[in-house]
Amino acid sequence: AAARGLSVGWGKDPGGDTPALANTRGGSVNLAAAGQGLHTLFIRAWDEAGNVTVKSYGPVGYDISSPALLSISEPIRLQAHQAQPIVWPAATDNAAGVLGYRIYVGIDPLGISEWFVYSPSTTLEALTPGSYLLRVQALDAAGNASEWMTITQIIVE
Repeated sequence: AAARGLSVGWGKDPGGDTPALANTRGGSVNLAAAGQGLHTLFIRAWDEAGNVTVKSYGPVGYDISSPALLSISEPIRLQAHQAQPIVWPAATDNAAGVLGYRIYVGIDPLGISEWFVYSPSTTLEALTPGSYLLRVQALDAAGNASEWMTITQIIVE
């Protein structure tokens, strides 16, 4: 069937008696124009007879912001030669939500790793006495990653 046109709107039916895009079967929308968050797309379409159909699609998510991390002011103190749990503050994310964390434990102040955990905690294998750094990168469900951050020092005694 031929189409007379369509109108689109984020979050509500665009309304109106005539299409914003006339004589077309298709169109496009700019998700960035809706802003970050979850949105519903409404499409109002007219056929050749002038009949109107309104459809909604969503929620559609848009997230371009990285999660935010917090550091710990006091070092984590552990006993040498035994596996022990560690915990750090959960990251925050204003849209898609935090998926998990890449973590690095070592002496390199720029150290990174592919070690991944879903929650802001893990159990460290037994470490020898010394000073280590806990560095973390948070990832959100939209694929955004924070910068690597040194969360705190780990002192093993």
